Amino acid sequence: MIKFDKPLDASVGTSGVVEVYLGVDDQWYWRAKASNGQKVAQGEGFPRRIRAQRSADGALAVRFRKDLLHPVEDSLATVQPWAVVVKDRQGKVEKTGWLY
Repeated sequence: MIKFDKPLDASVGTSGVVEVYLGVDDQWYWRAKASNGQKVAQGEGFPRRIRAQRSADGALAVRFRKDLLHPVEDSLATVQPWAVVVKDRQGKVEKTGWLY
């Protein structure tokens, strides 16, 4: 789940950064870099930015099964989110948020 209502906060520990950007072929892509700077995942080209965002969400979001959770861990507070940076067609940051 991507939430764009919270601004990025450098003091929050993250799993890394997910960048959604427009390629030279006019397709939207995403790439994920771990907090150590290594590229850990990337998406194929999509005609619409929202589809690239959904692809990143599907690949990286934490999925919970209630029957497998320990009662103390039944919270997103125990998960280090991915910071999300979405760029516009000119390459400028348009919005930021968190992927849980």
